[in-house]
Amino acid sequence: MNGVPEKLHQHFTTLYDTHAQALLTFTYYRLHNRALAEDVVADAFCKFWQRLASGVEITYERALLYTITRGLIIDQYRKQAVSQSVPLEEEMNALVVDNTVVEILDARYAYARVAKALQGVKQEYADILVLHYLQELSILEIAHILELSENNVRVRIHRALAALRKILDHEQP
Repeated sequence: MNGVPEKLHQHFTTLYDTHAQALLTFTYYRLHNRALAEDVVADAFCKFWQRLASGVEITYERALLYTITRGLIIDQYRKQAVSQSVPLEEEMNALVVDNTVVEILDARYAYARVAKALQGVKQEYADILVLHYLQELSILEIAHILELSENNVRVRIHRALAALRKILDHEQP
């Protein structure tokens, strides 16, 4: 296929299948626009494919995907003003596991509280919490994505949690 080995195509397909949904969730969290998030993720995979097909050795593939995606999100911020509201319905569809009404309402309430509180912390804190807890990335992967030391990532997670806790503790239930 166009001079690129089939094994490379299969590897890329596996990476896409493994990481596309998580990247879409991460991007949607930042842009709050599903169509735009899908476009950004598609562009990120195109840029990743170009690098992969060029033969450049990629040590941390997932970290590189997130780094490319973050850069494209920043480009989108530069192009337009992004709404800070959190559309709950789409996000909750992915979070609801059990169909009981009480559990659904509890999950929505908890999600709304945390989403609102995340808007009150610095963007770098919100990003690091989303990467670590929502996207379940390791400290090492986050360090590569954000170009920080692992220790710095741990410190920022600790500070971000403290800031989030402070907001949640002062909010009226």
